[in-house]
Amino acid sequence: MNQIANKPDTAAMLSNLADIIREYSVPVDQYLRHICEPMRGGLWERLGIRRLTLDALECKPVIPDDDSEDAGNWGRLKNDGLVKELSGIFSSCRIIEFADWAEVDDASGLWDGMYLDVIKPLRKRDYQLIFHLGDTVKKPVFQIDEILDIMCDYASYGMVTLILDGHEADDLWCRLNGRTPGAPLSGIGSSGAEERYLFLFNTMKVDALLVLRSSRAMLFSREGQFDLVGRSPVSIREVINTRSRFSAGYQVGLLLQLGAPHCIALGLAVSGGYAEPSSGSGSTLILGYIQDWIGGF
Repeated sequence: MNQIANKPDTAAMLSNLADIIREYSVPVDQYLRHICEPMRGGLWERLGIRRLTLDALECKPVIPDDDSEDAGNWGRLKNDGLVKELSGIFSSCRIIEFADWAEVDDASGLWDGMYLDVIKPLRKRDYQLIFHLGDTVKKPVFQIDEILDIMCDYASYGMVTLILDGHEADDLWCRLNGRTPGAPLSGIGSSGAEERYLFLFNTMKVDALLVLRSSRAMLFSREGQFDLVGRSPVSIREVINTRSRFSAGYQVGLLLQLGAPHCIALGLAVSGGYAEPSSGSGSTLILGYIQDWIGGF
C-alpha cells in the first residue's frame, strides 16, 4: 500500500488546519460541544451507541428508556414503535459512533438487528460509521469474525472507520493469527507494526482502519497509508481515554468535510489538547495546541 498521494508537509498542513479552525470557529465550537459529550445511560447505552450526530446539531436524539431485563437482546427488545423511532432518528443522522464491541452485551446481535430492521430499509448511503472493538482477548475468534462481517454489511450504507489503539490492534492480530496475545510479535519496531495493521485492514472490508500508538496515528485506507506523529505527551494524563477523544476530533474533521490528513491531525489535537491542563476550551484550546505543535518543527 502506497502513501496517500501528495502527502502534505506536516507543518504546512497544520498551519492550513489552524486557518480552517479560525475561519469556522463557531461551528467547530458547536461540533466539539456536541461530540465531546457521549450519550450515557438508558437505551442508547444498551444499544451500544456512543454518539449520534444529526443533521441539525441542536436536536438531541431521544428515545424512551427501557428498564426491562431483555433490553440487551434485539429480538425481544424491538417493536414497531422502537423501529419507527430509530428509523426517524437515523434518517437524519450524519455520524453514528458505536461503543466498544467487547463491552456491550450481545453487541453483534444488537448491531446486526439495527442494520437489518433500521439501517438497510432506510436506503441511506452517506453515513459516517465509527466502530470500536475494544479488548478482544477473551472473545472467541468466531465472534470476532462475526462482528467483522457485520461491519462489512454496514459499509454498504456509508463509510466505515474502525479505530483501535495499538494494544487492541496487536491483540486482534494475534487472535486472527492463532497467536497468544501479549506474546513477542514478529517484525522490528514500527515496520513490524505497520505490517500487522496492514494485514488487519486487508482482512476487513472497512473503508479505513485507524491505529493509535502513543502520540502517533496510522491510517490504512483504500486510498493508501498515512501516519502522523503528534506532540509528545506532556504527562500521563494524555494517554487516558486517548481513543475516545481522538475519535471526537476526527469526527469534527468529518463534519467540516476535511481530507484524511486534516481529520487525523484534528483528532490528535483534540486528544492532546483536552488531556492537558488549560484555561481555554473549544477552538481556542485546539488552536493553541496546534500552534505549539507547529513550534516543535
